[in-house]
Amino acid sequence: MFAPYDKEDGLYKSFSLSLRSKEKCISDPTKQFEISFELHCEPNAIEDETFWDGPIWGGSYYHEDCARHFEHVGPLGCQTATIKGVKTLEKYTGAILLVAGLVLCFYGAAVLPWAIAFMVFFLVASFVMGIGNAMADYYSGDMTPIIGFAVVGCIAGGVAAWLFSKIYKEWAASLIACFGGFIVTIMVISMFNLPNIANLIALIVICGLCVYFGKMYDNQIKAYGTAGVGAFLIVYGIASFADKAPSLSQNSEFDSAQLMMLGGWVGLWALGAFVQHKYLSDKYGDVFSADI
Repeated sequence: MFAPYDKEDGLYKSFSLSLRSKEKCISDPTKQFEISFELHCEPNAIEDETFWDGPIWGGSYYHEDCARHFEHVGPLGCQTATIKGVKTLEKYTGAILLVAGLVLCFYGAAVLPWAIAFMVFFLVASFVMGIGNAMADYYSGDMTPIIGFAVVGCIAGGVAAWLFSKIYKEWAASLIACFGGFIVTIMVISMFNLPNIANLIALIVICGLCVYFGKMYDNQIKAYGTAGVGAFLIVYGIASFADKAPSLSQNSEFDSAQLMMLGGWVGLWALGAFVQHKYLSDKYGDVFSADI
């Protein structure tokens, strides 16, 4: 567990990091083995070159049967980054995803051109924000790069959505299927610590297959695919507010919240598909023959 403290002038002056083993301690089977570090900021302190050199710790420490505690005062205890700007962005994004997800899940097929436009906009804007994360420092505490790339992402997403609207009839189902394949793959591989190249190959293969099946089963995908995409946006938006959303760009340790997200996504998809099936059946009779 990571915990910053001693906040001064908007910056934390100290932090602690605790690591606890999954197995019980051999010396005392009632306890788990625990290692803890405490670092305190002192920017002008002379840093020992042997700060951490194998078993050598450049600071104070004490040991117990089932615990090791290390403490250090120096520049390494000073805050160098902040996630405040990223967390603020996540809250706004979570709200947008929640509202858009509700519309897509239960009414997506009825407003398909707009649903497709939003998906294109979201994908392109997210891609631009990802480029910005690689080029700029989102963790400096300065909101300028985040706002700048968000504006560029919105413009690029809007242009892409307008261009795709010209061909959405032919490629809407493929886009929905690709989006769905991306969602499922990300949610599954985020639970496993796989190499990045393996994750990339899995994404390319599955998304490619989804595009193919999207062309083959056009009306079926249009009828129920928006419900699946909308269901994911709902659970991801809620998870963003609860600070439990898994990363979509890197592996993370397994968390029970991921299983809850998966279960919530499947349940909402089924409910959304039922609602849309009823709506489309009342309007067109045969859902899979509907001109949507």
